[in-house]
Amino acid sequence: MSDHAKRLRVMVDVLACLGLDAEGAAALLAGAEALEAKPTVTGETSDGYHTFNELYEHRITLWIALCRVIEQQCKGTVWKTQLHSDGTGFDGWFVLGMYRLLGQQITYHLPMSRWDECRFQTLDRAPEFDGHTGADVLARLERMND
Repeated sequence: MSDHAKRLRVMVDVLACLGLDAEGAAALLAGAEALEAKPTVTGETSDGYHTFNELYEHRITLWIALCRVIEQQCKGTVWKTQLHSDGTGFDGWFVLGMYRLLGQQITYHLPMSRWDECRFQTLDRAPEFDGHTGADVLARLERMND
């Protein structure tokens, strides 16, 4: 329970002591907790222009397009696999990656429905993961323009 909800609980207890019945106090508390509830976010959630589903579809398509350009310029740079370096994976997803050296990797998980359009080298397992974060990927992508 959040600090706000705890304060409301104390207020409800005080109101109950002052004569507000338990049902009314409980309704007040339930209403306050509902105000704190996070909205449900789905793939159809929109910023008013695009849904999350549309944005992910754009990201996936742009990543595949960039991988094709890079692969044309430097053969063997782009790869795909269904397994991480430790042999684990996510059902229904694969990794499409660029570069293998630690400190250079850029990877994204893509849905298996896009596997066949990714005509890149298939690896049994991904190269050893260098621990890159989303921020690392953005920095590595930006350095590609240097």
